[in-house]
Amino acid sequence: MMHPDLGGNKWFKLKRNLKEATKQQKETILSFGGAYSNHLRSLAAAGNIFGINTIGLVRGEIPNPLNPVLKFAHDNGMGLVPP
Repeated sequence: MMHPDLGGNKWFKLKRNLKEATKQQKETILSFGGAYSNHLRSLAAAGNIFGINTIGLVRGEIPNPLNPVLKFAHDNGMGLVPP
């Protein structure tokens, strides 16, 4: 059963990286994605669930106010960094 905030395909792409980060006792994961990126959304959720800090380097402008995807990421603890 999948977690509702970790979409199936994104989870399968992230789980090996999360497992390796945990194995290496990393505290933070940084990744790139667009302002409407489901990848950043899923990574933020996973970081929140597994207690790993996340940073999202957002390609393009970060809208103000945040769109639903970036708001979700921010609300799940992801630091959002503009280009």
